[in-house]
Amino acid sequence: ENVDETVASAIERRLADVESGAERPVVVLEFRSQRQRDPRQSRFEDALSLARFLTGPRLRRAKTVAYLPQPVYGHAVLVAAACEQIVVSSKAELGAAGIHESEIDATVRRAYVDIAERRRTLPPPIVLGMLDPRARVLEVQLADGSRRVVLEEEAARLRANGKIVEERALGVAGKPLVLTADALRNEFGYAAHVADSQRELAAALKINPRQLADDPRAGREWKAVRVRVEGELRSGAAARIRGRIVTARRDHPKLDLLLVVIDSPGGDPEEALRLAHYLVELDSIRTVAMVPEQARGVAALVAVACDELYVTETARLGGEGTSKLGSGALEDVAESIRRLAKQRGIDWSLPLALVDPSLEVGRYRQRSGLIERYLCDKELAEQKDPDEWKKEGTVRVGKEGIDGTKAVALGLAREAISGVDVIESRYGIEGRVAEAKERWLVESLQRLASQPWFSRTLLFIAFFALMSELSAPGLGVAGFISGLSFLLFFWAAFLNQTAGWLEVLLFGGGLVCLALELFVLPGFGVFGVGGILMVMASLVLASQTFIIPHNSYQLRELSRSLWLVAAAAGGVVGGIWFIGKFLHRAPVLNQLALVPPSGEDRQTRQRQEMPVTYEHLLGSSGTATTPLVPAGKAKFGDEILSVISEGELIEAGEPVEVIDVVGRKIVVARPGKLGIGDSSITS
Repeated sequence: ENVDETVASAIERRLADVESGAERPVVVLEFRSQRQRDPRQSRFEDALSLARFLTGPRLRRAKTVAYLPQPVYGHAVLVAAACEQIVVSSKAELGAAGIHESEIDATVRRAYVDIAERRRTLPPPIVLGMLDPRARVLEVQLADGSRRVVLEEEAARLRANGKIVEERALGVAGKPLVLTADALRNEFGYAAHVADSQRELAAALKINPRQLADDPRAGREWKAVRVRVEGELRSGAAARIRGRIVTARRDHPKLDLLLVVIDSPGGDPEEALRLAHYLVELDSIRTVAMVPEQARGVAALVAVACDELYVTETARLGGEGTSKLGSGALEDVAESIRRLAKQRGIDWSLPLALVDPSLEVGRYRQRSGLIERYLCDKELAEQKDPDEWKKEGTVRVGKEGIDGTKAVALGLAREAISGVDVIESRYGIEGRVAEAKERWLVESLQRLASQPWFSRTLLFIAFFALMSELSAPGLGVAGFISGLSFLLFFWAAFLNQTAGWLEVLLFGGGLVCLALELFVLPGFGVFGVGGILMVMASLVLASQTFIIPHNSYQLRELSRSLWLVAAAAGGVVGGIWFIGKFLHRAPVLNQLALVPPSGEDRQTRQRQEMPVTYEHLLGSSGTATTPLVPAGKAKFGDEILSVISEGELIEAGEPVEVIDVVGRKIVVARPGKLGIGDSSITS
């Protein structure tokens, strides 16, 4: 609705910013449609109103260009005919203006002829042939050697006068005329240039490519969906994100704008390129990427694959990220990037430099124009006219990538903005952006697993419960909680693509080594130390995607992983103290630990557990309660103890005297033998 007014207002706003004495500005109307043959996309009244505006007096100071990057049908043909110049892509078509009309009346025919005669970009017979399937259009060669395009009525008069030497019909009888890009440019010359990208369009019009930035709100009301690309791009990441987009397109049939919010440290190049190619190939949907913080390594390819890229000033693009590509991998990635750049209509040197920090890219300027390009030596050699480009400097991305400000300066990003809300405002979609999500349970679990505090908490609980289990005999609730926490920790790591089977094997092997050391082998040696190191290594590796850090980003990630394990170790120390001090007092947790004894109980238990000694009985007198032959029992006061005589037989009831004590062994004799016993002992 009101497309003509919206586009006209956008053009007038742009022209108002141009100084009156400046060179004649160029207004480019890019024709894109979500549904090429949807009648709602080309209403005759809107098209006629806009065509009259383009040919009216208010636009005499501007040059109007119709750019057709794709086939254009319906009454949009009338708007293209109202422009001074037509530029087409190699895939473009133009025609079938009346395809949605059941009947072409005289008013519509007169409007098409009027606009064509005003501008003369397309001749009236051509536009009528595109409008009315009953109009037969012919190309004739006259006797004077000239060639003309005429309708059947005029051709009949020329035949009658004998002026036609040769003729051929254009199009298919009974169908509206449609001209291909080749016919528009090479056969008839109605198109001034062929341009398959914004860069080629700028070169054809001899303007700076940045001047072609469009007004997103001109002429349409966007139906937008936001999709988030977060975390590392590991196995299955592209498929999951693609699944969200497919679901969003199914749930929102009129979707024509995809807002891709990227926050990724990099990952698997195959996954990144698979997602990038999918975004490039999305049919009739504009993709707009936003990088608030980072799109490092190969994740930057997902960003540059979108139709537009916005960044914050501090955002980081490219560099090594979480993975460093070898020479073999770089060759494979380079070939895929070249295909991706060709689909996007951009140079491939800068996108490749984002993942290959060692690549040197030259900044070149066209000797005869305003066009600036960034080319490596290989891409420069591929140009038809490499001598036309003058080198003015070099660019290196480096291991740390580039910030948002530099991305804008290099033309990779359109603009550095404060946040996603700026994009929503420019496209007029505030409060109307749906979120592309998976099923709510899967989405919630993935979001929970991606939180750093979740892994730290799981490790703390796991070690705390493990120490509680070790403080009590047998296996109980604490052991189950510890095992479950470790299991959830590795599940979260698998979900975040930071863990694989190596981490699981290290963890399991470490536990086996510790069990051997504790229950099989004596002491604490190689198996014990090795088991602890294996467990700690598995936890560190499960928190990151690399083994040995190669750049500062990976060093920072390693420090975070080490802090994670350190926090878990702190949890162990704190757990030991808490278990001994407070756990037995907790209403529920008191079942996880034994209750420590009170002061009196502790003293009693200590006395009971102390080794028994009878040295205090030395020299004491008692009575044998059984025959001592030589062993038996004797009574000392109220206490009956096992004793042994010095070798003589002592009858029950006879008095005895303790002459020696060795540990728990009490040696007795008849009274008066103590001296003998002493002398025997000393000897």
